[in-house]
Amino acid sequence: MELGDQFAKYTQGQIRERQHLRDELMAVQSNLKRLALGLNGTLLELEHVEQEEELQSKKLMEVLAHQEEEKREQKLEKDGIKEVDYETGHLKNTTGLNAEQLKKLEAVEKKADPAVLHYDMELLAQVAVLLGVSAIGGIIATYFNIPPHAGYLLGGALVGPSCLGVVRLYKEVETISLFGSVFLLFGHGAAYSPQQPEDVFKKYFAGGVAYIVSTVLLVAGVAVYIGWTNSFIEGLIIGLGVCFSTTAPLYEHIRENRIQDSSFGR
Repeated sequence: MELGDQFAKYTQGQIRERQHLRDELMAVQSNLKRLALGLNGTLLELEHVEQEEELQSKKLMEVLAHQEEEKREQKLEKDGIKEVDYETGHLKNTTGLNAEQLKKLEAVEKKADPAVLHYDMELLAQVAVLLGVSAIGGIIATYFNIPPHAGYLLGGALVGPSCLGVVRLYKEVETISLFGSVFLLFGHGAAYSPQQPEDVFKKYFAGGVAYIVSTVLLVAGVAVYIGWTNSFIEGLIIGLGVCFSTTAPLYEHIRENRIQDSSFGR
């Protein structure tokens, strides 16, 4: 019996020691997990700090490069630009600068003198495309016995920003196109002789008023009928635009058919 009791006590002691060792191992494992999580968090913070330092370093380098660029430009403005050749519109290089400095010289030409000529090749290219397409549109319109002005307008609208978008410098091209409108109106006005009798001008006035009113009302009615506009007032606005844009093709049609001297043409 005593031997059995001793064996039982020994077994229970071993079990308690194993349980104690297991608890200690579990505690160590838990501590290791917490330590690993802490290390991971520290590593993430270090990476974040490194990224911020790298970003700040890049910004600092950009600022320093910009300051250095400004210093070089100021030096070029002071030492590299001496005078302007007003015959050619370019700056004279009288200091023997190298190729790299000459590039910098060209970059600061605009700051040197307003008389220096500058070329916008993109704008010239877009104007050339616009003129070419408009000319093709005029040729096609003439082939189908349509006034060429309609071809010019359709060609310009085709390459404009509302369609194909080939012409992107809208404001600059629009400014140039205004000269075309002025020249067109001047050409039409030059066809009228101030020495004609007063009754002819009365006919011009009466016919012009009748044409404008009828065109505006007709276009407004059609626009409202087919649903282009929500109100008759909006249709009147569209009609005003149409009536002024259709006088040029109409006059060109009358001139080509040589009926401007007839009573109907007048």
